[in-house]
Amino acid sequence: MILEEIQKKIEKSDLCALLMIDPTNLKYVTGLTLSSAALIITSSSAHLFVDERYVLMARKLEIDLQIHSGTKSEIKSAMEPVLKEIQGDIGFDGNQISYEYHKKLLQRVPSITLVSSPSFFSQLRRQKNSEEIFKIERACQICENGLMHLLSCLEPGVTEKELEQEIKLFWLTHGADNTAFPMIIAFGPNSACPHWTCSDTPLKKDTIVLIDIGVEKDGYNSDMTRIIFYGDVDDELRACFSHVEEAFHRAVKEAIPGALPYELDKSAREYLDSCGRGAFSHGLGHGVGMQVHEPPRLSPESINEDALQIGDVITIEPGLYIEGKGGVRLEDTFAIEAEGARSLCSLPAKLIEIPV
Repeated sequence: MILEEIQKKIEKSDLCALLMIDPTNLKYVTGLTLSSAALIITSSSAHLFVDERYVLMARKLEIDLQIHSGTKSEIKSAMEPVLKEIQGDIGFDGNQISYEYHKKLLQRVPSITLVSSPSFFSQLRRQKNSEEIFKIERACQICENGLMHLLSCLEPGVTEKELEQEIKLFWLTHGADNTAFPMIIAFGPNSACPHWTCSDTPLKKDTIVLIDIGVEKDGYNSDMTRIIFYGDVDDELRACFSHVEEAFHRAVKEAIPGALPYELDKSAREYLDSCGRGAFSHGLGHGVGMQVHEPPRLSPESINEDALQIGDVITIEPGLYIEGKGGVRLEDTFAIEAEGARSLCSLPAKLIEIPV
């Protein structure tokens, strides 16, 4: 059970308890979507504080939680005696709890010691179990099905926004719960912007098309990017794809347990630099799970990130971008296993060419 695993981690740490209010972490522990709640976990107990909107759902949980309910103001009061009983440091996620929340809590219970422990929280969901990886793989499959449908919709005159709405409708009627993030469908020069927003640009013959998409299914996300040459595309972009494809496959081979995220990113950049193409402006990849961007980060800023471990789920997504002409990025979602990185996408990470 997830709760029991967290309690074991608390037991081995310098903390005596955790205070959790982030909706994603709350859902991870309870399975409930709670917009406003709090969870206090010690090595031997767990207290869930919810207002009247969620109390019936909370009472149906089959995990060892003590449920405290009432109005929002009553919930804050109910937390006080539980907090007062804790003798030692209470860890909280400093990236999620605001200064005002922290200040008001200390005003209510001045005897407690609150310790910002973002690294503890960032590791809670990092290693995925087999059930979580299955859910991410399922999200990848639904995502791919949408891409295959979208390819059949490519025709001169169709706009990026029209394709965006088409694939959203397809996903929602074919098993997805939601899109994972604002998708990127970029034609021609638009694809040189790594985080392009879908526009009214119409598709023309002999155009590069970049599609970066993902869906959410059963609380877990997918992320993939493919490049389509719609007709003939100039030799420079074709050469860029060849370099990105090589950087992608090199990074996949290097993504083994024990590999450092920073070094993976550095290696991909150095290879593309050696091709005379410069480096991409984004990171090589990121963790994927209940959020589409989770630890670990694979970027120049991830020098202190822990080494890859079995159970990590990451993206690998090198790219090259030429302003005024177009951009190339290739991306899959991978599970780190004992043997290395296993793609959770079944569609080969290759160039897609559509003759027109």
